[in-house]
Amino acid sequence: MGGQAIQTDQERFDYDGFWKALVRRFWRELLKSAIPELYIDANLEQEATPLDKELQDTLLKPDNAEQVSAKFVDTLLKVPLKSGGEQWVLLHIEVQGRGGEDLSRRMMRYYCLLFAHYDKDPVALSILTAPRPKLETPGVYDFLQYGTHLRYSYNCLELLKLDDKTLLSSDNPFDLALYAAKKALTRSNEEQQKLTYLLKLTRLLASKGWRRKDRSDLLVFIARVINLKDKVLWEQYRKDVRELKGESEMMSLWDEEMEQSRAEGRTEGRAEGRAEVARRMLAAQLPPAQISEFTGLTSSEIDALRQDEHACLPGS
Repeated sequence: MGGQAIQTDQERFDYDGFWKALVRRFWRELLKSAIPELYIDANLEQEATPLDKELQDTLLKPDNAEQVSAKFVDTLLKVPLKSGGEQWVLLHIEVQGRGGEDLSRRMMRYYCLLFAHYDKDPVALSILTAPRPKLETPGVYDFLQYGTHLRYSYNCLELLKLDDKTLLSSDNPFDLALYAAKKALTRSNEEQQKLTYLLKLTRLLASKGWRRKDRSDLLVFIARVINLKDKVLWEQYRKDVRELKGESEMMSLWDEEMEQSRAEGRTEGRAEGRAEVARRMLAAQLPPAQISEFTGLTSSEIDALRQDEHACLPGS
């Protein structure tokens, strides 16, 4: 297709932010899929408490260059247990794409830092969104030297090794997000194919008996990670979904999300509020035309915000 690309710089997609938001929103479903034993014991009636900020504030020391330069835990959650009271599990989730040498050693370092800080053994999970180096064994850190032997094993979910049919037939919302992420990874430059996947998953979501809010949020996550850049294909997606019998509800769910952004962006006509909403929409990889429509910002103002965000990234 000769449509205009929504965004040409694939690296600007906030993959870290996407996974953090997905994990925090669907942590119950993640446990059911990746750590079923903890899912059984967890108190699902309560919310898990994010501890990322507390951990970083505690461990970052200006006089320790190694700690300052270290990459910290992607997501840290305090998961309540059914036994109640002060019974809870510290859940550390690390999402790792390409690069990031020696993941198992870093996972061991995180274990030590978490144990020292909380005096509690964490449960760990790594989600691998790309192949790891051949010399590295995912899910295991093994140290043997002069009679000292240390072996640390942790849960590991390898995206590319998951079976497509199993993910699609699952009644777990998180599995559909995993399928979308897998297809986005393997078809990153195939816009027409991404449109096919997006329509397929939208139809599947519409057929599920899940709560309206769950389907709405999941649709937003799936659209973000598939990251359809072609503007013409994006408009075709919206048109096709509206015309499908019984599936227009999914588009209305999407429109509700966009309408909320529109209301936030135009509240009291403040430029600062519009800019903040535009930044969130840029992070979500939405088309500049939509951002302009919902916030009232011009194309040049949106481009300036994108450049500012890019300049703030480490190494920029």
